[in-house]
Amino acid sequence: MIVDLLVRIDQRRDYYHYFHSGKTKMIMSQEKNAALLAYWLIKYKPLYQNKKAMQDYFRKNRYTINESFALSVLKYTLMSIHKDKKSFIRDFFSPKNNNVILYNLMHRDMSKEAFILYVTSLIGALEI
Repeated sequence: MIVDLLVRIDQRRDYYHYFHSGKTKMIMSQEKNAALLAYWLIKYKPLYQNKKAMQDYFRKNRYTINESFALSVLKYTLMSIHKDKKSFIRDFFSPKNNNVILYNLMHRDMSKEAFILYVTSLIGALEI
């Protein structure tokens, strides 16, 4: 399933290259790449544990390990791209903000484009 997610991201990268490029080649940003990975993690939920562990995790947190991993992908991608603002990004992802984002990841029904826009707006909130 993880390989399938990466294939889907690669197809989207090709889509940007062929359908959004004019005289200059359009390249999908790392942020969009991370947004798509997070989107597919949430959509297909490829990560799993045994049934009891999954139920306990959900009961305790109100989201699954897939949403948790998707948030980590977004957070650490931003910190690796914008190393000079690493502490600011870490502060932004406070427990309160994480809970809001995780709630949105778990309960909102978003298209790929809407999810990319959501991640882009988070980046805008970080002013990076």
